[in-house]
Amino acid sequence: MTVTPNNDYAETKTDRHLRVNAIAITTIAILCGAGYYKYQQWREPYREDLALHAVIRRLADHRPADMTPKQWESAVGWTNNLHCNSLTFLAPAESIRKLRLYIENKLAENENSIDIETIHLIWDLYANLCPAGKRYQRFRKLMTDEIESGGGN
Repeated sequence: MTVTPNNDYAETKTDRHLRVNAIAITTIAILCGAGYYKYQQWREPYREDLALHAVIRRLADHRPADMTPKQWESAVGWTNNLHCNSLTFLAPAESIRKLRLYIENKLAENENSIDIETIHLIWDLYANLCPAGKRYQRFRKLMTDEIESGGGN
């Protein structure tokens, strides 16, 4: 009895390789699409976070007349720390944008529109913006005490 090779097996093996390759390519495409979608979700809040941080740093140039340079440096320094520790980029981009535009509008009004009350209002807004901003409020008393004592070291 003579044994002849079975071509059906070779075709089945080829079909299986094609199917595995198709599944692998589809899985990779889905994962890439999901990764890009996540990237898009993080990109806008992160950009708004960077813009907001730049605005917070610009407050240093708008010292009110009733505060010494050290007091204002302390207030802006604490507010900068508030921003950096609040993880605002986890908040919705629109909320971050509203806060940034509010501060930018205050800066654009005139020199006299920025004062210690503006700093306190910014702290209040951060508390509402994100959970970490709310938790950071525990340092507000330290900031106030430092400002009242004449500013940082």
